[in-house]
Amino acid sequence: MRRVAVGHKSLRFAGSFDDGKRTAVTHSQLETCKRSSADPFAYLRDVLERLPVTAVADYAGLRPRAWLAEQRAKQAAAR
Repeated sequence: MRRVAVGHKSLRFAGSFDDGKRTAVTHSQLETCKRSSADPFAYLRDVLERLPVTAVADYAGLRPRAWLAEQRAKQAAAR
């Protein structure tokens, strides 16, 4: 709960309304990673590398839970 309170307080100083929305989305995605037992750093690194070459229609596959399912499938296939 403390992280949410700190994040909420920080969003007031984001610069603009749009910056605040982007920051809130990023915080939400990272929290979803943590709750899903995914490594937030690995998630961000992979998504930021793939984002420029991913079609807008395929963005849903970059959400944390979809990304984690894809990573687990890759690990299972490698075994």
